[in-house]
Amino acid sequence: MVFGSELLEDAEDYLITNEIIERKLGRYNAEEMYNIIINDIEDYNKKVREIDFSISFLYIFACLYNGKYIFVKMKVDRGIDDNFLIEHEDGLKEIVLNNEKNIQMKKQETHEIVNQLKKELREIIVNDEKFIKCTNKKLRMNYIKDLLTNRLDEHFEPLRKLWIAETVRGIYQDPIDFVELIWREIN
Repeated sequence: MVFGSELLEDAEDYLITNEIIERKLGRYNAEEMYNIIINDIEDYNKKVREIDFSISFLYIFACLYNGKYIFVKMKVDRGIDDNFLIEHEDGLKEIVLNNEKNIQMKKQETHEIVNQLKKELREIIVNDEKFIKCTNKKLRMNYIKDLLTNRLDEHFEPLRKLWIAETVRGIYQDPIDFVELIWREIN
């Protein structure tokens, strides 16, 4: 008696979606890298969509012969080159590695912009009478939250995105640490 099984694939296992990008890279990093890697991701996804996943890619047959199991695998030629297929997370990793130089340049540029914005923000905070009146940590925490969400203009958007991005430490921890450091310096 021979037993057989066919294996089907699902395109969803290979397509690189925005959710996967955000989950693997983090929301802030995904936004920063998106413009650099989007063309490679679109090319990869286009190749994946061209594959007919309704056709089995592998048949496995098994039987018992003289007390031993015998397995035979037959790979099906779907008429296309699908050797590039790797799971979406590995595909994203490969695309990021292929664009490492451009990503590093973008990170360096962003780092310089953020540092400059921190200097400008420090000057704003030090010269703000509202901040001087914040004599306890709770008041300073409310001060920086209000400053980030209501009072800063679009010029500070890169810094706001970095600080308000979901992080392990908490949404406002970095800006709170920033104002606490300023408070210690001026007092």
